[in-house]
Amino acid sequence: MASPHRPASAWLTQLQHAKTDNSNSVKPKVTIQDIAERANAGNEDAGSASSATLVPTSPKSIEACFRLGIDPLELAYRPASAFKKPGESDELVNLRYQHHEQLRQERLKALVEERKKLLEGGGDGGSSHKHNTGAGAGPGGGDPEATSAMIEKEKHKLEVLKRRQEREIQQMLQYEITRKQLLEKQQKKIEALEARAAELQKQKLEHEKEWAGAQRERELQKLAQEHQRDKEASRIAAERYRRERDMQRKEAEEAKARKKQAYQRYAMGY
Repeated sequence: MASPHRPASAWLTQLQHAKTDNSNSVKPKVTIQDIAERANAGNEDAGSASSATLVPTSPKSIEACFRLGIDPLELAYRPASAFKKPGESDELVNLRYQHHEQLRQERLKALVEERKKLLEGGGDGGSSHKHNTGAGAGPGGGDPEATSAMIEKEKHKLEVLKRRQEREIQQMLQYEITRKQLLEKQQKKIEALEARAAELQKQKLEHEKEWAGAQRERELQKLAQEHQRDKEASRIAAERYRRERDMQRKEAEEAKARKKQAYQRYAMGY
């Protein structure tokens, strides 16, 4: 949703036309109270209040806008989704939305109060223009007092508009400071999360390295034990072979000796 902000000359001209066009109209006049209700209707259905329905036609309501320097289109409700920008957190979007909504409600309240003052004071919202419609108010000879009053009134309007703009600039500066602080806070949070993730990754790699070292140590020990068993088995096999060979040699010698003795006995018998 686009912002309703527009140059002061645009909405001042629109209000002046609305005042002129509806001065003699029999249609019911649109007051600030009507606009407040229409603008707040956007809370239920965003965008339901169109630009045309937010322009007052009541002289005192128009005069209230003139005196406070408020564009009626800035009274339209805008949902939080209208302030969403790519990559921004919901916290930042809500901050921008709350800033706009607070300012909008303040404007509505100020306009309602200003119109109430005009009604109670009996002032005519179109007095500065009615001075120019009387006798002798043509281009060739206007009433000096009326002209002076009109100039003073226009100066007052511009002064109000200037103060309002200064106030809004100050609010925007404060908003930017808050936004910057929130962004810095968010950045610090991201950096902290990244640092934590890096630390966990480092710990994981260290644990994996320790586990791999321990696993290698176990495997080396296992190989050493297997080598020792093989060596012992070889020794036992060699010892068994040696004993069997000695036994065979001894048996062979004993058999040879028995054979020799038998031969000697046989020879002596003859």
